[in-house]
Formats: sequence, C-alpha cells, structure tokens
Amino acid sequence: MKKPRKITVKPFLNDKLEGIETCIQENDTERETFLFPLYYMVIYNRNNTKFKSRLGFYYETIEEASLEMISFESKTIEKILRYQISKSEDEVNLKGLGNHFNILSEDLFYCTEKYLKAKLKFFALKADGRLSFIINFDDFRNSFTKYYEVITQLFTGIEKYFDKQFELEVKSYEQYKMLREKEHIKPFSAPVIIDWLNGSYKPFIQRKITSETDQKHIFSLIESVVQKQLKFID
Repeated sequence: MKKPRKITVKPFLNDKLEGIETCIQENDTERETFLFPLYYMVIYNRNNTKFKSRLGFYYETIEEASLEMISFESKTIEKILRYQISKSEDEVNLKGLGNHFNILSEDLFYCTEKYLKAKLKFFALKADGRLSFIINFDDFRNSFTKYYEVITQLFTGIEKYFDKQFELEVKSYEQYKMLREKEHIKPFSAPVIIDWLNGSYKPFIQRKITSETDQKHIFSLIESVVQKQLKFID
C-alpha cells in the first residue's frame, strides 16, 4: 500500500486583499490599523491553493483568531481532501477545494433544519401563497420545530398538503434533534457534511439509536439533506 501523501493546511491573514480600516482604543489613545480576512493555504502533492475561512472574520493579527476554530477548519479541510483522494483513481488536484470546503464544512444538523424549512415553505405556499411571504423561513435563530408549530396553527388544514415522506422526515428529525441535544455539542465540534460522506458519523447514530427501523429513517433523512447540499458544488 502506498504511503498517503502529506497534506499541509496553513492559516494566514490575506494582506494581499484590501483590508478594513479601523481604529483601536488602547489606554487613552486611538490608533489606526487594518484588518484582514482569515485564509488557508493547502499544500498537497507539490500543488497549493488558497481560500477564505468559512467561520473566521477579519483580524489585525492571526493570534486573534480562535485556535479551536482554526483547528476545526483545518481538520475539516484535510478530511475533505482525504475523502476526495479515496474516491478518485486519478491524481487529485486542488481546483475547487475552496468551494467543496464551503459546502462540506456546514453543520449537518443545521443543513437538516434548512432542508425541512424549505419543504415546509413549499407546503405553506400551496396552502395560502399570500400569507407564506410574511414569514422569514431563513431565520436560523428559529428551529424547524418552532416554524412547524407556527405554520400548522396559522395555516388551518395545511397537514392535508403534507406527503408521507415529509411526515416521516419530521418524525426522524425529532429523534435526530433529541440525539443532537444529548450530545452537548461544544463550539467547533459539530458533525459536518463531510463526516457523513466519509462514514465517520454513522456509527455514532447506530450506537445511540437502537431501533434499526429508526436508524434507517434517520439515515434516509440525512442522506437526502447531504445529496441536496452536494448539488451546490460546482
């Protein structure tokens, strides 16, 4: 077996771009400075690429960025590249890695919420297209559960528009949500899309959900979510 090639991920502030000018208060004086976005340089097989952090912001020095966030994103980048290597018979180049990173590093549960909110919005449009536009389905601060409660109260009889797949997905979501809440996810540690694709997250669900039928339904929901996300990759 060939020894896996080394992957290097280096965080840096991209000062080649136009920075954000700002003033920083130090003691009784102010000083002007520039803030630059957090980027990553990825080196593999004598090739390299650079792209912007998805979770990072603009900083004066890289030491201001969270070490936990940098570690999380760096590990995620390596997982994505390792997955691409495992699925390709040819040499993998780094073209498009930044786009893959933006999609495959998204929180798996958050993507599930977006997926079900979009379906709920579709049913609300069918029930009453006039009222559905006054509700912001894209507000991440409100869970799908909250939207579901409000929509079913606001749109009388909307349940008749629900198909069997959606009803089953809602039940699977509630189980998945309970599982997620019990995990006590720490910042920068949530399972992301690549953790589903590479198979590393499935064993956790299998250990926690004993019913094979429930496992199957949750897996089906997550797989639908992941496949929808993959459509956004160029």
